[in-house]
Amino acid sequence: WNTAQNAVNYELKVLLGNGQAAITTVGVQEAMVTLDRGKTYTWTVTSKNESGSTVSDTYSFTTPGLSEGNYAPYAAEISTEFEPVAQLLTVNWTATDEDGDSLTYDVIITENETVILEEIDFVNTSISGIGFINDTNYTIKVVSKDGSGNFSVSEVSVNSQE
Repeated sequence: WNTAQNAVNYELKVLLGNGQAAITTVGVQEAMVTLDRGKTYTWTVTSKNESGSTVSDTYSFTTPGLSEGNYAPYAAEISTEFEPVAQLLTVNWTATDEDGDSLTYDVIITENETVILEEIDFVNTSISGIGFINDTNYTIKVVSKDGSGNFSVSEVSVNSQE
């Protein structure tokens, strides 16, 4: 980090999730802390002097290497295609998992807040042939799940054309 004007010392706080991973007070603009591999951390620096203290913005980083646990799947990227002549909706999504785990999906499609399709533990990444009404709002929710119980949630809202 950069030097803060009139700073006497700095407090580096490193967090893992909501828990504290490291905290140290130093008189220079660097500090050494021991961290686990394959984890995402956030950190802030507080500069202090006799008049008070100032806290930096919060930054994040991921340490290289393999974690000792199992990663949650990345949030799915959802795309939609409305076929106006047949009035059919197709929903596609892509999702990956850092560990390469096989994924299943819970897919919920609502039309103006009414569930019109629900698939649980679905293994495909596309659903087609969904009838739609012109100028109507649709919400598509995809929950990507791995075999270790980890999951991520993606949701998009789209409006069909007139």
